[in-house]
Amino acid sequence: MEFLIIIFFLVSLPIFIFFIFPRKPSSHIGFKSYPIVGSLPGLVKNRHRFLDWTVEILSGCPTQTAVFRRPGNRQFVMTANPANVEFMLKTKFDSFPKGERFISLLEDLLGRWIFNSDGEMWWKQRKTASYEFSTRSLRDFVMTNATVEINTRLYFDVNMNMLKSVDQPMEKKTIVGKANYLRHLRIVRNTKKRKKKLSLTNDIKLPRSHPPIQTLYYKPKPYIPIPKSKTSNLISF
Repeated sequence: MEFLIIIFFLVSLPIFIFFIFPRKPSSHIGFKSYPIVGSLPGLVKNRHRFLDWTVEILSGCPTQTAVFRRPGNRQFVMTANPANVEFMLKTKFDSFPKGERFISLLEDLLGRWIFNSDGEMWWKQRKTASYEFSTRSLRDFVMTNATVEINTRLYFDVNMNMLKSVDQPMEKKTIVGKANYLRHLRIVRNTKKRKKKLSLTNDIKLPRSHPPIQTLYYKPKPYIPIPKSKTSNLISF
């Protein structure tokens, strides 16, 4: 009898202290971690607003960088600090490979192009894309399209819509958004190989989104020659 009383006292004392004594406001910074399960409870709780949740957490960190601990003593680092991103992508890119596992998870959606490749393949694509994303190239593109848009509106009262895509925008947005969501589920649940073998729901839906996405990304764009002569007046011929 005395033994049961002692056990009851030892069990009830922590509960009594937890509910009676006021708790100090939590000053925890970063992803809250628990024994064994790591930061998984927070991820499950905020799975419907994953992006907003991670932005809120990283914004509250002094370095805008935090460690997310997974079950089994695994962890990875999330950062929203532009200096860190520049360091990884520009200064020390070779030290931060994506890895074959990560690339294979996104290959159905992104292929093996610049955002989903490593090493020599990445460098070749970066060199090819560097001209298209240069300041001069972007400036020429904006100048050409804006000039035609402004001139047709002023002289002919016609909206060419060269700066805005009106070709089924909601359908494209829905397809790409759905593919990204299914890809997120695949990464989080880490069940790609098993689902492909069993032909389960998500991995059936994802390939069906590929033809419209490929049409959207790889659709030939009309060639608009860029005039060699530069002018400072946008609405002058």
